[in-house]
Amino acid sequence: MVFDTAARLKIRLVYLPPYSPNFNLIERVWKFTRKTVLYNAYYTKFENFSAAIAECLSKTHTTYKEELETWLNPKFQSFKNAKSHP
Repeated sequence: MVFDTAARLKIRLVYLPPYSPNFNLIERVWKFTRKTVLYNAYYTKFENFSAAIAECLSKTHTTYKEELETWLNPKFQSFKNAKSHP
């Protein structure tokens, strides 16, 4: 059914590797969060650790909006433009 619908709509299916974090936007958000909150930081209590993460995530639409827009840019190299290796 998926293949038939794709063919009817002239959609070319491209198979991705099972784990491809660069194509998954939530992986980018988590990488940004780790960079912002966890790098060079030590939390003595789990509560402080989880509060820091929650605070960072709560600021994704305000304080970090501009920076996150560059991280979440969906411009990927297309297969059409990919260079083949000999």
